[in-house]
Amino acid sequence: MTLREFLEYVSKWLKVIGDVFAKYPLAAAIVTIAAVWVFLLLIKHYELSDLKSIEVKDWAKVALILSCVLVGWLILVPLVGLVLDSVVVLGQFVTWLYSRYEKQPLFVITVTGIAITIGSFWVYHPRWRDASPERSMRVLATSAVWLALILIGVPVLEVFNPSQATVKKAASAALNATYRAQAQATKHNNLTTNVRHLITTSSSFEAKAKQTVAV
Repeated sequence: MTLREFLEYVSKWLKVIGDVFAKYPLAAAIVTIAAVWVFLLLIKHYELSDLKSIEVKDWAKVALILSCVLVGWLILVPLVGLVLDSVVVLGQFVTWLYSRYEKQPLFVITVTGIAITIGSFWVYHPRWRDASPERSMRVLATSAVWLALILIGVPVLEVFNPSQATVKKAASAALNATYRAQAQATKHNNLTTNVRHLITTSSSFEAKAKQTVAV
């Protein structure tokens, strides 16, 4: 690795840390404060807290401790950002799954129960277990089939048997569209009335002006 490539890598890594501070400032600040606290504890542990009285050789220990803490901070901040990103994605998935449950609760509960039952047999039953791939692959396959059934089944059921929430949402959208159309029509009528009033006023003013000129 050349010096230029190393500097580019460091620049990208610092950009990642900057992104973490921008997205999760509180978490990044807590990690930074914890790093400073660990540095001070290590300095105190090795009796290096009084920087004025330590010898020159002890400065190497201070530099080593500072380097270790700094490297740990550089690694921990992006890891915290990755964990929080994963939590956000998990929250979005749970929200999506709950929205599907709200639309078709019976279907989601039934599919989940069947998936848990078949998955448990597939993972723990001796006959199925010996003739199947590894446990992690079985769990992954069961989860994928369960997710696919919910992903495909709920929209299909919504077409033939729409839920109450979907009906309310559609009715609300239609009502809002009606309100917007009425508001637009009212605005158009008011504009037409104003134009007519302006034309009438102009005609009246023109007639009075002609009478004045005739006199």
